[in-house]
Amino acid sequence: MPASRSPLETLAVPTTHPLWAVNLATDFGDPLTIIDAAVNTATARALVERALKERGRSLSEVARVIVTHPHPRHLGLAGWIQTRSGAAVFLLERDWRWPWEESERTEQQATYLREHGLPERWIAAISGEQEEIRGQVAPLGQVSWLRPGQTLALGGSTYLVLALPGHEDGHLGLWCPERRFAVLGDVLGPG
Repeated sequence: MPASRSPLETLAVPTTHPLWAVNLATDFGDPLTIIDAAVNTATARALVERALKERGRSLSEVARVIVTHPHPRHLGLAGWIQTRSGAAVFLLERDWRWPWEESERTEQQATYLREHGLPERWIAAISGEQEEIRGQVAPLGQVSWLRPGQTLALGGSTYLVLALPGHEDGHLGLWCPERRFAVLGDVLGPG
């Protein structure tokens, strides 16, 4: 049986990196759900609001934001959406280090790179980029935790929560056996 068409609509939101965009997957049903929340930039905020308006919806109606993993391109707008709508924000349950709390990690990484011979100008560029990226994440209020094996209703179907560590220890995926359809974060594939 071939995989069925996605019950979710996608919106490509550009990031500050010229080669990257993040696809927000949206279930316009009830509850209105956004999967992955792009970076917290004026451009991203305007695109999300416009996309909702074009479908007769508003930001205040968003009930859930599901974040596949806590990188800024996926987590960035979650706190902003949560503040404006009261949406529940869901991540895979684990011991998180939030992007806005990681200045110590940046210094540890710089030390590691220095010890392994990376030129200082590159270390400075990497550290500066990390600081800029951290600024693209709106802090979250309360977070709701998902566990592997748990199920969620999306697009009229039931999805199974999967733990997919590798790219990020807390990376999650959503799998719908009846549709043979998966929702994943940073995964490369055909098309």
